[in-house]
Amino acid sequence: MEESQLDYAAQASLELVEFLSAGPADEQDSLVELHVRKLHQDTSITPVFDPTDKNDWISGPAGHTLASYCSGRVALLDFFTYCCINCQHVLPDLHDLEQLYSREDGLAVVGIHSAKFDAERLPANVLHATKRLNIKHPVLNDPEASLWGRLGIHCWPTLVLLSPEGKPLLVLAGEGHREILFRAVSVALTYFRELKTLKIGVDEDVIAPIEEKIDLNSLRFPGKVTLNPFCNQAEGEPWLCISDSGNNRLILIDYHQNVVHVIGGIEAELRDGNFDEARFNNPQGVCWLKSNVLFLCDTGNHVIRRILLDKKTVEIFAGTGVQAEFGDQGGLKYCQQSLASPWDIILYRTADMDMSIRKPIVPDSDLMADPDVEIESLRRVLLIACAGSHQIWAIFLDTTVWWKYKTYSEGTVLAIVGSGREENRNNRYPNSASLAQPSGLALKGEAMFIADSESSSIRHLDVKSGQLSPLAGADRNPSNLFAYGDLDGRGYSARLQHPLGVACCQNSTNVYVADTYNHKIKLIDSSNGDCSTIYPTSDSTIALSEPGGVCMSMKSQALIIADTNNHRIISMDVNTKETKTIQPKFPTAPSKTEKRENYTKNNLITCPNEIKVNGSDDAKLILEFDCDTIKGDKDLHLTPEAPQRWLIRILDTTLGNDLTNEWDIVGGIRNGKELPMKIELHKKPGSKHDDDFKRIVRLEFFISLCESSLCFIKRFAVDFNLVVANDVNVSQTYSLIVKLASDSSITAVVELK
Repeated sequence: MEESQLDYAAQASLELVEFLSAGPADEQDSLVELHVRKLHQDTSITPVFDPTDKNDWISGPAGHTLASYCSGRVALLDFFTYCCINCQHVLPDLHDLEQLYSREDGLAVVGIHSAKFDAERLPANVLHATKRLNIKHPVLNDPEASLWGRLGIHCWPTLVLLSPEGKPLLVLAGEGHREILFRAVSVALTYFRELKTLKIGVDEDVIAPIEEKIDLNSLRFPGKVTLNPFCNQAEGEPWLCISDSGNNRLILIDYHQNVVHVIGGIEAELRDGNFDEARFNNPQGVCWLKSNVLFLCDTGNHVIRRILLDKKTVEIFAGTGVQAEFGDQGGLKYCQQSLASPWDIILYRTADMDMSIRKPIVPDSDLMADPDVEIESLRRVLLIACAGSHQIWAIFLDTTVWWKYKTYSEGTVLAIVGSGREENRNNRYPNSASLAQPSGLALKGEAMFIADSESSSIRHLDVKSGQLSPLAGADRNPSNLFAYGDLDGRGYSARLQHPLGVACCQNSTNVYVADTYNHKIKLIDSSNGDCSTIYPTSDSTIALSEPGGVCMSMKSQALIIADTNNHRIISMDVNTKETKTIQPKFPTAPSKTEKRENYTKNNLITCPNEIKVNGSDDAKLILEFDCDTIKGDKDLHLTPEAPQRWLIRILDTTLGNDLTNEWDIVGGIRNGKELPMKIELHKKPGSKHDDDFKRIVRLEFFISLCESSLCFIKRFAVDFNLVVANDVNVSQTYSLIVKLASDSSITAVVELK
């Protein structure tokens, strides 16, 4: 294989990762600095930019080349393709990094879109994707993968950190490199600032992007649609649930298209509460447990939410809010168990798999009990397409005897199909089979149909036995994830392109597919795998654009389609192929509200203790903090092995601005998932610290707790006033201990050390 410009830097980066994993914590920065200095001073390493490179900006600095935009700054190139779930997992890290270091601080982040699928080469589709994925930094389109090929990039995603001269300093392939990425950027910025080769400040010739206006009377990139199976089509009764994914909310409409409920808001967050307070992050698949209970795949938050229509509340049902690590097969309960990008969900009802006759099971806890409903003899299992781990997972709502006569107690969450390797491997043994980013589910009896997007196929799972089989699309070679196209045929001879949605007819063998990147609806005969295009037809007047979800009407006469990039919902008569738009009728014309504070008096503690910091440019603030339960409160305890998440912010209470960027956080880590924690903040030279602005230090916590048999996440924040005082030491250290009680009370004690 021909050597590329990045080979040496990539090999050195692998060695650095090994050194950091084995080295002591207090030597991490020095090891990274040694690595940066070594590569920067190596005269055999040349800048990666080439005058012949095309500069097809999707969103970004018009008039600039990639070289000129990055020149003088530490640059981070993100080689990605928008279909890839691993690439999507990196985006929150890049967002947080850009919140910490801006272009004015000397960091330039650029996405290099190098397509996998044909549809991803088109600039219009890439532009849609940057908006849908909320990518704020500039994106350059590399449709023929010319830059990708010249630099020798091998996989999605790949992050390349460059010096101000364009020399490669760090190459990270795949996801999960957050800590070393933040540390390397922090060290590189300091290193080149001291060399006086780093360009900082505002670029007058770089125009900031115009913020997109949000119309809350319209849908924005709807991802999934789900009909209410309990609906009697009465006025005001929820009939259709629309995952308005781009607006991070759910829209429930009645049969007359009147909006009955709006759940969630614009901000991409993880927050429980009533329908106005709750927040989601890229909500996707929904299923109905009964007429007033829904389960939602809150994809970007890596959790399943439970929605109670009667109480108008939203709560985390399963997942920790932190992405599951590779290889995690599950087995914990409810909110103890991490998930990875759950994308679709269905309810499966079954007798115990050992075929025994036994009495109906009374739920072990009151979490699933309903005094108004007679306990059923069929066990209820939620089946989830976890795109991020390339698996099908299950949540057992009742204690159930499952495959191989293994019993799973109520609340158990685990992977049931897929090894976790991204492949198109079919097998009679479910744990030996492999999936590739499953994104859509449909169920008919014991047959579950899976839209396996990255293998561009529809798969069939026998839910009774666990056997996974091919239905249409893909290739016999399980490692070939490039067998895509647009071709009618049977089984492996058919070609699809990244299908995201699937629905099945309950009274025939028809399976309908949202063939997303072909902008089509296709019909598969589940008895033989025959696949054919049914929409658009030659006389169709409505064109689709990357439809992400489909569902069937109760009478199997209409197919409801989430026409994602066209921001609308379509109803298609499956016999005549006639289409019409379903237009939600909002009761009023809401305006885009200002972003509200995330906390109320019930979960925000204002500490009477002040934190004092020296007013000089050399000021340092060291915070040590931990969280625990009150001694003697035996039932309440921190969940063992679960992540205990935190986030630090410095806020201007006068104007409501986030001023965290006024401080350098050593190591670049402003949030984490472990406690206790110690962080060190250095005041940036020239930052304004005077009495004109009143500042607070806010520590936000997302604590995993268990009480009796119930596990849940407690979200709260602690505020303290930040006071500038010249009569204190240049370096100030404070210790914070937060105590939680079973009566929901929270106490916080801050001490100067």
